[in-house]
Amino acid sequence: MSMTSALNNAVSGLTATSRMAEVVSSNLSNALTDGYGRRGVELSSVQVGDRGGGVRVDGINRFVDAGLLADRRLADAALGGQERSADLVGRLEQAIGGPDDAAGLGARLAEFERALIAAGSDPASEFRLASVVSRLEGVASTLNANSNSIQSLRQDADIAIARDIDVLNAALQQVDALNKDIVRISGSGDDPSALLDARQRAVDQISGIVPVREVARDNGSIGLMTTSGTPLLDSRPREFGFQRTPTITADMTLASSALGAITMDGKVLDAGTGVGRLEGGSLGAAFALRDQTLVEAQAALDGIAADLIARFQDSANDPSLTPGDIGLLTDQGNPLDLLDLPGLA
Repeated sequence: MSMTSALNNAVSGLTATSRMAEVVSSNLSNALTDGYGRRGVELSSVQVGDRGGGVRVDGINRFVDAGLLADRRLADAALGGQERSADLVGRLEQAIGGPDDAAGLGARLAEFERALIAAGSDPASEFRLASVVSRLEGVASTLNANSNSIQSLRQDADIAIARDIDVLNAALQQVDALNKDIVRISGSGDDPSALLDARQRAVDQISGIVPVREVARDNGSIGLMTTSGTPLLDSRPREFGFQRTPTITADMTLASSALGAITMDGKVLDAGTGVGRLEGGSLGAAFALRDQTLVEAQAALDGIAADLIARFQDSANDPSLTPGDIGLLTDQGNPLDLLDLPGLA
């Protein structure tokens, strides 16, 4: 082996070692970076006749456990839904108050009951009768406030849906653009690892909104669909839409078309649920809260209000009333209408 061959061998080895050191440094410095895939250097030996050879850097490999990544994304979707539910339900509990909350509905009803008992023992006492009216006003105002809080939370859920749809569309556009860049960079022989990291972060962002599955393609690009089969990105990104409702009242429901549903490429996904097969993440949780959980909470308050009104307009409880008269509590100044309970509280 000539001196030149020996020097060429040494230079190729040093070049490979330098590249490996760069990759190791990058792996260490980005160990906690979201979306970063560990890199490895692919080497091969080079033999040139009898004059020796050397080492050649064939490329940089990016290592990702596809199965583990898919499972983690499904967990992200479940976590996103649970966090949204916990946030709004926690705020609902804070608004209504617990059993030990002196300003809560339970405490107001207990105070009213005590005032009634006291007035019943001395009906001639104007002070005790005034206390009954005052406590009843407290119950009514608390029911009003709780009902308003529930509708405000439904409004927040509606806003969250619109925000999720905006993020979903932007992330799908980003993944589509990165797909094209990765194909171009790979075709030119350059390392697309940085673009793959960026694409993984964009897909991770989507996975918190809807449960997503990644479909690999031969050219290095990917397709995306939900775990239930709704396409998100195939030859092009799907366009999702949602129309926010400026003001939500207790009588407004998805079934009556008073509230918005998700559209895909201009068509409603599911008029019954609003979210279709996009449930499972923060988006589905927002729909469940807006159209189920908070509606049921409102119905419970309306039931309490209806029971109170019915008791006070019952002539069996107040002999001074005749059928059709109203009692101390009214439905906006009218007798109770059992066919129109939503929003009564």
